[in-house]
Amino acid sequence: MSMASRRHLHLDWRTMAQWMPHPDLRGLVSRQNSLIKAFMGATLHHPSPHGSDQTQVAWLRFAMPANPFGVDRQLDMLWEALLSQLQADGVQRVAFLTSDRWAEAIARRWGFDRLTQIVTLVRVASDLPAAPPTPFSTIDVRRRDIEQISAVDATAFEALWQYSAETLDVAAREAATFTAISDGERFLGYQLSTRYINSAHLARLAVRPDQQGRGLGKVLVAQMLNFFAQRGIDEVTVNTQADNERSLRLYKKMGFNQKGRGVPVYILTL
Repeated sequence: MSMASRRHLHLDWRTMAQWMPHPDLRGLVSRQNSLIKAFMGATLHHPSPHGSDQTQVAWLRFAMPANPFGVDRQLDMLWEALLSQLQADGVQRVAFLTSDRWAEAIARRWGFDRLTQIVTLVRVASDLPAAPPTPFSTIDVRRRDIEQISAVDATAFEALWQYSAETLDVAAREAATFTAISDGERFLGYQLSTRYINSAHLARLAVRPDQQGRGLGKVLVAQMLNFFAQRGIDEVTVNTQADNERSLRLYKKMGFNQKGRGVPVYILTL
């Protein structure tokens, strides 16, 4: 594959090699003399049967143009063909996480509208918050619990942001701590966090809508922070949407502060 100075990669929990054979990948290439010159791929993001939002969504994961400068007609042609494939799959919305100006420019050229941006917050070495009292128990999530956890996720997020049971299973393998709050009959909320040598990342936090406002998110975050503090880790990051006011309030109350600029998310409604 020829190298390009501009490229878009949004791998999420999987590597490129893991995405390549995945049945939900829709990928197209442009070749010249048997060499791949341009490449583009999107993944289908099926709505959970547990959620009320049944919108069919796809995420644009990869885009590599043939030309290092200017408008790339080969990439435009790949996009047109990919768009036809996605429409045939019943996709209703295509999302594009644009990590640089080049990606933003092609998103706008292809008719995407800016939806929100992903912001990063960081918490560094401060007093640990006490977990508020709760009558519910917190348990470590096991693989047998994944399907029930995905049901919590589906109720907490719209289709665009949901984690499927498959994605949760992949994420669980990377987790340093994966816990859930239970009332003895069902899971009410959960958190999944990863560790990177001397720092940690809160990758997922979800609470059922009918249980929000009861401090369960704060319980999960406080317990997570204590888990890492006991292991000598006092820097923790988290990502959320800039327009998710509930999440931002919680994280700021827990000592997180926004770091750097956000990454725009663009959306195309088909």
